[in-house]
Amino acid sequence: MTKLRRLPAALLASLAVAAGLGLMGAGPAWAPDCYRPDELGDTVFHPYQGSDASRVRQPYIPWRVLLAPCPFPADYRAVIVEPARVLLHEAGQVVRTVPLPLAEERRFEEVVAAVADPSWVGEVEPGVFVVDTAVVQRGSTMVVGEPAVKELRLTTRPHVFLGGLQSTVRFEGVTVTSWDTGAGGPDGNLDDGRPFVLYRDGSRLDAARSRFENLGSDRSEAYGVAWRSGATGTVVDSTFARNFFGAYLFEADAVEFRGNVFRDNVRYGLDPHDHTHNLVIEDNEAFGNGTHGFVFSDTVTASVLRNNRSHHNGHNGIVLHQDSSSNVVEGNLVEDNAHDGIVLIGSGDVRIAGNTVRGHEVGIRVNGAGSERILVEGNVLEGNGTGIQAYDGANAVTLRDNTHRGTTGVAVSLDMPEAAVHGERVEGGRTGIDLLSGAVRVEGTQISGVRDGIVARDAARAELAGGAIQALRFGVRAGSASVSVVGEPDVDAPRPYSWQERPQAGIAGRTELGYVGIAAVMVAVALHLLSWRRNRGLVSGPVPAHVRNSA
Repeated sequence: MTKLRRLPAALLASLAVAAGLGLMGAGPAWAPDCYRPDELGDTVFHPYQGSDASRVRQPYIPWRVLLAPCPFPADYRAVIVEPARVLLHEAGQVVRTVPLPLAEERRFEEVVAAVADPSWVGEVEPGVFVVDTAVVQRGSTMVVGEPAVKELRLTTRPHVFLGGLQSTVRFEGVTVTSWDTGAGGPDGNLDDGRPFVLYRDGSRLDAARSRFENLGSDRSEAYGVAWRSGATGTVVDSTFARNFFGAYLFEADAVEFRGNVFRDNVRYGLDPHDHTHNLVIEDNEAFGNGTHGFVFSDTVTASVLRNNRSHHNGHNGIVLHQDSSSNVVEGNLVEDNAHDGIVLIGSGDVRIAGNTVRGHEVGIRVNGAGSERILVEGNVLEGNGTGIQAYDGANAVTLRDNTHRGTTGVAVSLDMPEAAVHGERVEGGRTGIDLLSGAVRVEGTQISGVRDGIVARDAARAELAGGAIQALRFGVRAGSASVSVVGEPDVDAPRPYSWQERPQAGIAGRTELGYVGIAAVMVAVALHLLSWRRNRGLVSGPVPAHVRNSA
């Protein structure tokens, strides 16, 4: 009997968890280290508890096909590729062992020749193979690709997948797809458990010039193409299309994606998840996916998203979620996604720089507790409803030298304890900068073509330093907010400054009007009356000498 202690440590941990969930067999009908089959243990669907409330996830444990002897149904089949042999498992039994010369690297066609049974895996036309079994590497290295292998068709029957434990695989110029033998084409039905690709426990999955299509469903570990539990690899010039998730990572490390396309997947394009680190994601394209183009979720750190394009996805373009901190989002083109462009939720120490973001409800959104120490600099935001928005737990956000064009609402909306705005350029929109709360320094900002330049609401404390404002109504509009001026902005507006929408003699002091005192108020009123007599028809109230009045 294959004992559990012979399996990799990470897989042993999975078995222990499964036992705790009641997925292990019990009683005399089951060997102690065999899982229950699907029909007794894990076909009940359970609501997904993550960020996507519409998902319903089915628990699934593909690695049972490696266990023998076990009283499994006949559809438990696996070809197990080891360095010096190939084993065939069926119905929980080892039905055949084929010794092979010890090799550091083996090609897929060699494995097919060793199996020598087309009812398991066979070539149906030159370079095209139908795979009707799980093919699992165990401690081995395999190459799947040209010229001998051009396409793998994984049949949609229970427990068909490509996988590896502590193994290496390279896909070179090959297409891997699900296959509905009855229909004679790829499987488009998500409810029948489509086949998938899964490498874990320190494995390496590399791909070049390959296609992974019509794979996966909402079953644990079976989402499409996945790197898990210490897996790594490099993927270049490849396409992930019409999978449940285009590609998925879980506790993976140092995986690189360069020059790939993630398109028309049911949920996400590329989804690095729990405790994945040190990713390089450059020069890829994600579009037509059901939710986000690129999403980091749950402690995905020390990674870079650079020079990618994410467009026409069903939700957001790029998302960093739930402590996905210490990352760089740089030089990406994010446009025309259904909701927002670049989104940070509960993720800190992130640099968002040099991106072009256009055509969204919100261009760049930062929110959630833990979204702190965020630098947003040098981005171009065009045609968004709101340009940059930070709120709901965000803090210590710095905006520097971003350009906003054609915003239909507010270019910058800030609602947090502390923020800084340096050198923003706003061209058009309802409001240039809307300060809802917190202490904010606004320095050297250029605002034009807006209705209101800077709005400071009651809970905000604003410090203005230089810049220029051209507005159709108010230059600086303050409620009972504390506003201080350390360098007069150059204001061109019918009402350069306001205090609760009443003409106001500039901005009072460095804190609130009450600090000036009653005497100062009386002086201001006298000056106001004098100016009114001299300049009838103009906006009342003295303004700095260099402030132009366009009324």
